[in-house]
Amino acid sequence: QQTNFDWIGKYDADGTTYLDLNTVSDVLDLTQYDEATLAKCVDSKGGQAGIPVSVTGRTFYWNEATFEAAGLSVPTNLDELMAAGPVFKDKLGDNYYPLVIGEYDRAILVAFYLQAQTGKPIIDENNQLTVTQDDLKKGLEFIKSLEDAHVIPTIPYLDGEGADSMDKSQRFINGEYAGIFEWDSSPAKYVSALGDNGDDLVVGNVFPELQSYSKVSLMFSISADTEHPRECAMLLNYLLNDPEGAAIMASERGIPESKAAYEVVNAAGKINPLSAQAHEEVMNSNPLYWNPLFDSSKLKGDTSTYTTVFEQFSYGMDAAGSSYDLDKAAADLYNGYMDALAQ
Repeated sequence: QQTNFDWIGKYDADGTTYLDLNTVSDVLDLTQYDEATLAKCVDSKGGQAGIPVSVTGRTFYWNEATFEAAGLSVPTNLDELMAAGPVFKDKLGDNYYPLVIGEYDRAILVAFYLQAQTGKPIIDENNQLTVTQDDLKKGLEFIKSLEDAHVIPTIPYLDGEGADSMDKSQRFINGEYAGIFEWDSSPAKYVSALGDNGDDLVVGNVFPELQSYSKVSLMFSISADTEHPRECAMLLNYLLNDPEGAAIMASERGIPESKAAYEVVNAAGKINPLSAQAHEEVMNSNPLYWNPLFDSSKLKGDTSTYTTVFEQFSYGMDAAGSSYDLDKAAADLYNGYMDALAQ
């Protein structure tokens, strides 16, 4: 079955939900994977609960044509991005921004910003938060500085358009939003959204002032209750390691982690070049460990901590219409993390 990386912790806490793939390694070739990658998908008992299709991370993508219209090159560091905001406003107008990020994007960017200062993943391998409430306050101040410098639009401005996702945003399609912060496995939908101007979207680097992380983007698991474990394993081996299956999967779900699959897909020219370049940028940034609890349902979702905190902070008020300032936002974000880590 197709599973998300955090499902091991959610549904296999006692190590009995998913089959240990080591028990079927005679038909599922695990040697095609780096041990460090496989180690990310083990359960509490050390069993191989899943096999990763791909590993992904975040970087920037820029609409080069819009930057050129502003007389700028695409930014390669935080100072250049900050300086671009006023230039966009002055030369292109109030509705043009160098970057657009939603609530979840902001949470990740805060993590990158703080990880660069601590040198540690925001949630470590022991499920401990490595930053303080004051640290989170600095991260929120960073996001506010991007809004104030006209680098990113406010959440009220984003809400005013009502687009379901950024690739459906007319403002993005028109080039008014000249940058996105996305997974290395996801550029195709943005290129498609730009239509004839798809070539304008170029991969940016992970800024040196930010410390990235990478995570398993998708994995396959086998139910521990299956009556046909070997047959299921044979199917997974076909999809992930067999030349024919690998060609079918191609890079639709990211750059293949299987060495055999990568060779087949790369030789066939079926790796999306933009994804490949973005993946290289992510891997070159020496990404830190990503804890699946970062995506806990208590933190990520329409009514969860990330959405509520970053939305209210951008609006400057809470749902009841009361003032919502930096201190309240930092306290709520910190308490949200602590609640998620206590589950």
